[in-house]
Amino acid sequence: MQRSIIHKTEWSYTIGVSSKQYRFASRSIELTDTLTDVDFTGLD
Repeated sequence: MQRSIIHKTEWSYTIGVSSKQYRFASRSIELTDTLTDVDFTGLD
């Protein structure tokens, strides 16, 4: 599994995960403090 930052604007990031076996939705995250426990769950 590979994590990658797709798009960055000021303090907002869109983060996506790619995998040959699973699909994941991208997530938009506002950075205001320390970022921990960002989990991605596979889609059906």
